[in-house]
Amino acid sequence: AEACGSRRVRYRVTAHQPPAAESIAGSTAASVFEAARAALLPEGYPGSVRPEYLRFQVYDTIQAACSYLRAILSTGAILKASGVGEAAASPMAAAVAWVLRDGFGMCGSLLFASLVGVGFDENVKEWRLFADLINDVGLTLNMLAPMAGERFFLVAALGSTCTSICGMVAGATRASITAHFALSGNLADVSAKEGAQETAVTLVGLLVGSYLFAPLVGESAPAVWTAFALLTALHVYANWQGVGCLALLWLNRHRAVLASRDWAASAAPPSDAPPEALSPAALSRLERPWGPFLSSLQGPRLGARLPHLCASAEDVCALRDAFAGERRPGEGHVQDMSRTCPRRVYG
Repeated sequence: AEACGSRRVRYRVTAHQPPAAESIAGSTAASVFEAARAALLPEGYPGSVRPEYLRFQVYDTIQAACSYLRAILSTGAILKASGVGEAAASPMAAAVAWVLRDGFGMCGSLLFASLVGVGFDENVKEWRLFADLINDVGLTLNMLAPMAGERFFLVAALGSTCTSICGMVAGATRASITAHFALSGNLADVSAKEGAQETAVTLVGLLVGSYLFAPLVGESAPAVWTAFALLTALHVYANWQGVGCLALLWLNRHRAVLASRDWAASAAPPSDAPPEALSPAALSRLERPWGPFLSSLQGPRLGARLPHLCASAEDVCALRDAFAGERRPGEGHVQDMSRTCPRRVYG
């Protein structure tokens, strides 16, 4: 105590209390979480992306990890079949076989892109699923290549072609999916964070594959094939769930058929309420991956382009003459719509 004039002042001395260990651990975990969120998720998440973004990315991460671990197994099988580890094997021969295998794969992907490249934007979900399934086929062929004997190079080249097609198709569809997710003009940010997620998955797969997966599987053929089969099943499931949750906003032929059928059913009597259109999320739950393929096999095709129906101006005139007496509601005869036959259809 201390006297200050007529007032007496008292002081209390207390020991310094360090912060609790729980609070330190909690703040550290929160800092790590925020750093991971800033590195892996777009700025402004979740308001800057579509509602299904996180679910799709979780399943995409699972399938990417499965692909990386299976690539370790298939690459080991290819290297072993190429003679790596054998004293009598020629390193130059193995290198040439590897380069030729990759070359055939690149040529196959270029040919595939020239044939079906225009359909990637129309059926994004289906082509994305196709990319991962063809990757499964390619990795399986790489695993079977050592058993092919004299046909090793052919089987390995086919496997490389399938994996190259996967990379090309996945890259083409990724652009449309990334554009779908970006809500705030943040296409570059969403694309960059997707690349960061792939890098993180690759690093984790590298550590798990080197220090846990490879020693656990070992050189046993039954263990290798069991691990490969389980990872493939998980890969297919993750892709099915991830692609299925995408609620795309544009209509292709398959989604247009589903929306039209639902609209017609809701507008049919005895319902007096005005029909309501399906939401994109509800429409995505009705989609089936094989729907566009089945639609292409069924006819007739509505909205077909004129060059697909007529190869020349004479074909256009023949169609006009064939339907000259037909009348549609609100229109005159077909022959009144075009009195003269076009001289040139294609410029």
